Amino acid sequence: MNELLPTKLTRDIQDGLLDYLTTTFALADDDARLALLDFLGDREAGLFKGPFLRLRLPFRPALGGSTAGLSWNPGFVPYGHQAAAFARLSSADVGPDKPRPLPTLITTGTGSGKTEAFLYPILDHVLRANRAGVTGMKALILYPMNALANDQAKRLTELLTTREELAGITAALYTGQTGPQRTKVTKDGLITDRAIIRDSAPDILLTNYKMLDQLLLRHDDQRLWQQSATSLQYLVLDEFHTYDGAQGTDVAMLLRRLGLTLKSHWPDGAFTVEDWARPLGRITPVATSATLGDQGDSAAMIEFARTVFGDDLDATCVVGEGRLTLEEWAAGAAETVEGLGLTPNPVARADLAVLNATLDGVDPGDARGLTLRVLAALYEVPIPELEAALGGRASRR
Repeated sequence: MNELLPTKLTRDIQDGLLDYLTTTFALADDDARLALLDFLGDREAGLFKGPFLRLRLPFRPALGGSTAGLSWNPGFVPYGHQAAAFARLSSADVGPDKPRPLPTLITTGTGSGKTEAFLYPILDHVLRANRAGVTGMKALILYPMNALANDQAKRLTELLTTREELAGITAALYTGQTGPQRTKVTKDGLITDRAIIRDSAPDILLTNYKMLDQLLLRHDDQRLWQQSATSLQYLVLDEFHTYDGAQGTDVAMLLRRLGLTLKSHWPDGAFTVEDWARPLGRITPVATSATLGDQGDSAAMIEFARTVFGDDLDATCVVGEGRLTLEEWAAGAAETVEGLGLTPNPVARADLAVLNATLDGVDPGDARGLTLRVLAALYEVPIPELEAALGGRASRR
């Protein structure tokens, strides 16, 4: 991913808007046209203000890099909220005190790894279930848009085709879009052949609520639910805040139909009275949202989730984010800068044009080059001297 530089992005957006406005209001008189352009682009009284930025501190990592609940190494140190989700959604410790993985509402911000927070415990459960000889679908993940489903399908494809320990897991993408029909997971993507999905239920199915409605209606697709009646453990609603109003009602009723369909294939005596009473039976509901609950009051979100899932959720179900304090994040930074003999140089607004010009010459993805040029402007130190002083630290933090 290319670095997002606010000053450069702001300039590009402003230039594009100015081109649009001057074309829309094409004045024949050159003096009037130039006066309009000067007014619109004036830094103090013109059309544009800002940029206004919201700077956020890094997410707090899990204590000791904990991956509690996972029997395989995810390959990264999780954030604290990811570790909390792992523990709630893990099936490794299911027993009398935890009859099923715990319902979970993940309400952390954009870029916080919400997908990993639920996907990794699901993959861990699938590995455990497959070793025990359990067949059928284990997780159903619903996305509000095909674009999101396709994006997550690529991410899951990479995991399943590059991690040797996950190679035996099957996953399918079921949307209304047409494309190549794949009968197995390959580097090109997940299973998409509908006959294969129907005849041999994948461990994980990615779809949307409209296609789920069709899967529940068609007679030929009942084989999918018959195979998955006792194996389906997780139901995930990604971007939970999109299911509001009439759409939320539709999805709530759809999930109850899903539960009734699965229960119609339950063997006698296999489940408890509590399982029969819940609309989704033994399924663990999971929801993610970077929008709901961002004001610190999760009560409305919990009540909304209760309505949609029909499950008994409480405040313990909510997994929110935790961030480092400024003191924790900047620990040692002042001493480092002082030791290098650098003195901050306030950059005037007018100087940003010069800085932007220097940044234009940096190759895309060259984080070190960008860092050095920004630091050179902030501390008025030539780049060669800065490189020598910072060594390999220029692209950290």
